[in-house]
Order: sequence, then C-alpha cells, then structure tokens
Amino acid sequence: MASTKERSVKSPQKAPAPPLPGGTTLSALAIVAALWVGLQLDGLRKLLRLVVVDDPQGVVQLVIYLSGILVGSTFAGAVCGTILLWWLESRPGTWAARQARYVIGAAGGFLVGVIAGGLVFWTFADKVGVAALVGGVIGVTAIVGGLISAMRPQIMVAAGLLGGVALLVVWFIRGYRSVQDGILDLLNAGTTARDQFNAYGWYGLSTSLLAGFVVGLVVHFYLRKRRARLTLLGHVFAGALPGLFALMAELFMWVVGNQLLSFAGQLSVLDETSVGLASEAQFNGALAVLFAGAMTSLLAVGLLTPKDDMIVTKGKGKPARGVPAPRKTTAKKTVAGKGGNTKNGTARSGGPAKKASAEEKATVGEEATVEGKPVAEEPAKPANSANRRGRPAQKGRTTPDRARPKNRP
Repeated sequence: MASTKERSVKSPQKAPAPPLPGGTTLSALAIVAALWVGLQLDGLRKLLRLVVVDDPQGVVQLVIYLSGILVGSTFAGAVCGTILLWWLESRPGTWAARQARYVIGAAGGFLVGVIAGGLVFWTFADKVGVAALVGGVIGVTAIVGGLISAMRPQIMVAAGLLGGVALLVVWFIRGYRSVQDGILDLLNAGTTARDQFNAYGWYGLSTSLLAGFVVGLVVHFYLRKRRARLTLLGHVFAGALPGLFALMAELFMWVVGNQLLSFAGQLSVLDETSVGLASEAQFNGALAVLFAGAMTSLLAVGLLTPKDDMIVTKGKGKPARGVPAPRKTTAKKTVAGKGGNTKNGTARSGGPAKKASAEEKATVGEEATVEGKPVAEEPAKPANSANRRGRPAQKGRTTPDRARPKNRP
C-alpha cells in the first residue's frame, strides 16, 4: 500500500515592526516644546520675579503657577530624548548609539533641564533658595520626560507627544475670557460665591474631559495614518501620556510647594485656601485628562478603525487573522502489479510492484512501494482479508504467511 503524506502548512509571517516617527513630526514637536518652555520661563521672569523678590507672599502665586512650567519641562525633555534616539537610529556604529536607550533618553532630558534650570537661576538670583528649588524640580521633571521617551515602540511615544500638543491647544483656548464666560453661562454660574465656586469646578472638569477626548482622537488618527499596528496597551499608553505628564507635574508640585511656602512665612487663611483649591482642581484635571485620553484612544480602535486595518492577534496554534491558511490535502498513490487489479492502493497479484517515476513522486509528494514492502507504516489489515497466498486469514493471527517456518504445513 502506498504511503500518504500531508502537505505542510506554513506558519503565518510575523507582523512588521512599527514605523519610526517622521522627521517633520519631530521638528514640529521641537518647535512646540521650545515655545512652551520659553513662554513659561518668560512669564515666570516678568510676572513673578518682582513679586517674589519684593513680597514674600508672592511665593503663593509661584506655587500655583509652577504646575504649567513643570508640564512643559516634562514634555520638552521627552521631545528632546525622542529626537536624540531617532537621530542615533541612523548611526548604529557610533559610540553613543551603542549605549542603553534609557541613558540616551535621560541625556536628552538632562540637556533641557540644564538650559531651563539655568534660566531659572538667572531669574531668581536674589532668592537663592527659591532658585535652587524651582530650578532643581524643573531639571528633574525634564530628566523624567527623557526616560519616558526611551520606551518602545518609539512611534507610541511620538503619538503621545502629539497628544500633548493637542492638550496645550485646548488649555490655550480655554484661557480666553470670552470662552470662559460662555462656558460659565452654560453652567448657570450664579451671583453668590458658592454658585460661582461650583461653576468653576465644573468648568475645569468639563474642559479637562474635553481635552482628553481631543488627545485620544489625535493619537488614534496619527497612529492610523502611520499604520502603526500597536497592541491595545500601546494605544492606551499613548492616549494617557499627556495626562501622565500633568499628573507627575502635580505630584512634584506637592513635594516642592510645601518647601517653597516656607519662604513666605506665616500664610493667611485666604492664601492657604487658594493654594489648596488650586492644587485640588489641577490634580482632578490631570486625572480627567489621563482617563479621557486613554479611554478615547481605546474606544477609537474599535469604533473608528476600518476592518482592513484592524489589529491582528494570533491565538494559540491558530494562524493570524487575515492570513489564509492553505488547505490540507491528502494524496494517495495507486500502484498495480503485473496482471493484477488494485484496491485501495494494495496489489493483489504476486508480481512485483512497479516503481513510481520521479515525476509522479514530485507531483503526489510521496514514495512508491518496492516489492510489496511499503516505505511508510502499513495500516493493519482487517481480520477477514485475504493474504498473499490467497488463503483467508485466521482470526487473531497477525503473523504473515511468509514469516511461518517452512516445516509447518
């Protein structure tokens, strides 16, 4: 009987590596980061320098203002680290390219921290303690941003940084007095202090949720345009990255803010209330941006992604979706002996089986039998089948006739 062989099914090819961010995107991010940090430092120098130097109570305003510049320094450190890593990708043979990614990313953040911290020291030269605290925390947040930029894949970090640009735009728009008054009117802000306080709380929460929604959409459409097939966790992280920057800025501000307030001496009840309310509102806004950005980016994958661009997942032992598996075919070879008929590929006559040609072997993909002895393992014969000598096989006997001793009948 001829042997059978199944055609091998090739395993699906691995998904291609995510693409790198483009040079145009990184250039735009660098411009935005420079403008963000530059304007924040300029406002720090013009608005707060004289207040802090002349009046110790001006430290309260510095603490409230510090959140924005910490978000900007974290963003700038991440942008600088991303650009440095992208630049070294094209120079794999250099000494710097052989270093660890987190070392390179931290070096980019350190560069931003040195520049921004130096400008802060120059601004508050008259207050050495204030200059040391503010410059030090700006440098630390910039290094943290550089460490975040070293995460893989790089396109995920670039998408999150573009979401940070969208967050900055929303913050800039909501700062207009006309926009603020219009939203407060929709929230029915009354004339009493309690009604206005509640309206301002809802105003900050609603604008933060809107900012997170815009961030998630920007992240999704950028990754879709670049055809970056990330996992769901990658989409969630990219959408949550701007909110993560804002949340880390609030945490650093809490640590440094208490030490800065010690330079102001005894605070009034109004100052303590202002700092507490501002810190609470900014912290809740950062959480809202993080949550809304992550959920919007996640839901956009399922709701806005076309079926042809859906993320492909592989199950255990199953080919990837969208990669058709070849059909399994079983080919059987029938070989006839001389003057005899065949049935199910088994020769009945006692003549030697004819060897299959090389072309038949290549076509069917199996080996022929030689002298009635199949190359592959022959399946067991039924109990009532005839043996080679034409005698009916006895029940329970598995030894062929040719294997009997010659002295037995």
